[in-house]
Amino acid sequence: MTQSLVSHVPPPLVAQPRAASPVALFRAIRKHWILTVTITVGVALAVGFYTLSQKKIYQASTTIQVDPTPPRPLGNDISAGADIYGGAYWSNKEYFDTQMKVIQSRRIAERTVRILGLNRDGAFMQNLPAGQKGAPTEASVESAAQAVRSRLRVEPEKNTRLVIIRYEDADPARAARVVSTLVDAYTQMNIDDAVASTGSSGDWLKTQLDKLKVELEGSELSLHKYKKDKGILSVSIDDQSNMLRGEMGQLNTELTRARTRRETVAARVKELAKINSEDPTEVPESELLANGVLTQLRTEYLEARRQLEGARALGRGDNHPDMRSAAAKLELTRTALIGEIRNLREAAGRELAILQSEIGGLSGLFERAKG
Repeated sequence: MTQSLVSHVPPPLVAQPRAASPVALFRAIRKHWILTVTITVGVALAVGFYTLSQKKIYQASTTIQVDPTPPRPLGNDISAGADIYGGAYWSNKEYFDTQMKVIQSRRIAERTVRILGLNRDGAFMQNLPAGQKGAPTEASVESAAQAVRSRLRVEPEKNTRLVIIRYEDADPARAARVVSTLVDAYTQMNIDDAVASTGSSGDWLKTQLDKLKVELEGSELSLHKYKKDKGILSVSIDDQSNMLRGEMGQLNTELTRARTRRETVAARVKELAKINSEDPTEVPESELLANGVLTQLRTEYLEARRQLEGARALGRGDNHPDMRSAAAKLELTRTALIGEIRNLREAAGRELAILQSEIGGLSGLFERAKG
């Protein structure tokens, strides 16, 4: 009988992966703690140096009020501007959109560049931080204006007539200077347009007056001929001049109204000019009642000043984080409040200029009618 022997070979042992226990991980870190600390410090330093090497960009902003009501040099009873051609603006949306485009337009940017000479400022063209001088340059006004427009942002404040203008630059002082000059350029453009509109209205009124005078003379000659033919030349001269007297009375009424309004606006301009830019808390009560935004900014400024005085009362020095934070907040709220006050001054100044031009036109008409 044959016996067969079968040898049984056991399968090889396979090592199963096992998660490292916290104890083993701690031992590994303790064993190589120098390498671990070196890597951690190296990464932290690399991130810190990279962050410090990046160029800091500052943002200057200001708020302006856009008034959709067009000037009415011919009086409140006569429509002007867009009302003549297409009715009122659709919820003023087109007007606000147009004004925001005008603020960002090349025309305003080029005017800003020419005032500040930015096309000859190498630091501006290269957007260098404060204290660094760029290479001498003589760029075109168009390219400098394009640089201004690329750093400019205009945003409407929801449910208000306010528009926020933001400008970014590596130099904070230059950013504030550019945004202030840009707003002044936009304001001056509006004044020029308003004065031109008033001048055009005055020319139109003069044309109408000359035409009416010719028609009046023709009518008077016809009436004289009729009276001569009918033998009734004894009619009183007062009856023949009733129309001219009525015209002079209307002109005198409008002239008196315009002069009264001019004195009111001039007094407002004078009161706004008295506000101290270093501590703009003494704001006329009438301005606070008429402008909710101004009231809110003044309240925020007073609160920031109380926080700064509270931190100083606790004995904290000027370099303490709380003092620095409170001082920065105070300066930010003061800048916003001063910007709103400047907008009110400029609006009142525009209104005063328009009234002055209107008074000049009405005075001329009255003197010619009297002559």
